[in-house]
Amino acid sequence: MPSKLKESTINNLCKIKEMTSAACAKDGFGCCSNFFCGIAKLEAEALGYTPVAVSDDIPYLGKDGACVIPPEFRPGCSMYVCPEHLEDRKFRRCWEKHRKKILSDPVIKDKITNNQEVNDKLQELINNPELAARLD
Repeated sequence: MPSKLKESTINNLCKIKEMTSAACAKDGFGCCSNFFCGIAKLEAEALGYTPVAVSDDIPYLGKDGACVIPPEFRPGCSMYVCPEHLEDRKFRRCWEKHRKKILSDPVIKDKITNNQEVNDKLQELINNPELAARLD
């Protein structure tokens, strides 16, 4: 299913995903978990994409170590980076530039940022991480 996001937003999501993935991989960090898969699933569904689990362990983590949900359907995961990486000023400036552009997309605002149902579900997941283990 094609994304309804602006092409520039998709490009910014791909760029920020490359930045965050490289930063985290370089230091051996791995935030992929059922919790983040739960967030990715909520975002993907809000954006009209139905993700298909490929693993019983971490549902959307492919065998190659990459997420099977395209970056444009999981903006939260694409933008997420461990706080210590934001201490690097050059990295942070670039990350903030892309993040600002992503969050200004009207579809992101409508379907995720300003969507009370999605925000309620995200808050429930944050408050009860064990729910992520049951992604149904």
